Amino acid sequence: MLRRCPHGRHNTHNRRGEVMAAAKRETGASMEYSDFIIFADASGDVGVKSIDPQYPVFVFSCCVFRRQEYCRATLPAIVRLKLNYFGNQDIILRSRNIRIGQPPFDFPYDRQRRSAFMRDLSQVIDDANFTIIAAVIDKPKLLRQRPNPTPLDRQAFRLCVNRIYNFIADRGPDNLRIPFIIESRGKKENDTLQQEFWSIQSRRVATNRKLLNLEIEFDDKKNNNPGVQIADLVATPIGSRVANPHQTGQAWPIIAPKLYRGPGGAVDGWGLTVFPAV
Repeated sequence: MLRRCPHGRHNTHNRRGEVMAAAKRETGASMEYSDFIIFADASGDVGVKSIDPQYPVFVFSCCVFRRQEYCRATLPAIVRLKLNYFGNQDIILRSRNIRIGQPPFDFPYDRQRRSAFMRDLSQVIDDANFTIIAAVIDKPKLLRQRPNPTPLDRQAFRLCVNRIYNFIADRGPDNLRIPFIIESRGKKENDTLQQEFWSIQSRRVATNRKLLNLEIEFDDKKNNNPGVQIADLVATPIGSRVANPHQTGQAWPIIAPKLYRGPGGAVDGWGLTVFPAV
């Protein structure tokens, strides 16, 4: 079930109300939905006391689809893939489970079928028309600069939202409702992101900058949202690329062309932001 994250404190309610009122004035408060829909997920953990040397990063990845294209092509392709290999569409495509061959992705005694599944899954992602906006927190580098950093998910989320503003502004109109569906990672984690979102909106109001009509929603993985699953599938390869830039995984050539690009085709700081940069 999709749900808005609850707000537990009165001052947060007040701030939200002020920002929403400003957003209505700024955007025209259209009730129509934009052609954009955004799905997001994270990879890695937010802990900094014990860092996995093989994956010392936290990733927040956002996949921006045109709604019509998502409904016309991407959703049917995901359903066909699941039906072809598992006989039903209730299977959840989870990056970690696929990577370690956890059932039903183990395909016991049939390596060829597993190889065919991986090939066809890669083809589905390759064929899907969407744009990736991701932020990667380099934990060791961050700790060298800031021994007590801001929560990593909050930092990565902020970086992505700011780039999403750039992306939508380039393509307008920006007064329509834009669903922003994030995989739920628990009430505390959801609250953290929701509070950061209203902080971002508040800062934009205070500095007279344009607001987007983004509608944050949190969706549990068990709800089997294909868009969120795609965000999950691209997040780990992005983190692996940053952690090991000299290793070229099979997924990276598919992911790289989908990264949001700025002037001159720049990806760094646009579709992929690594923090700290140096």
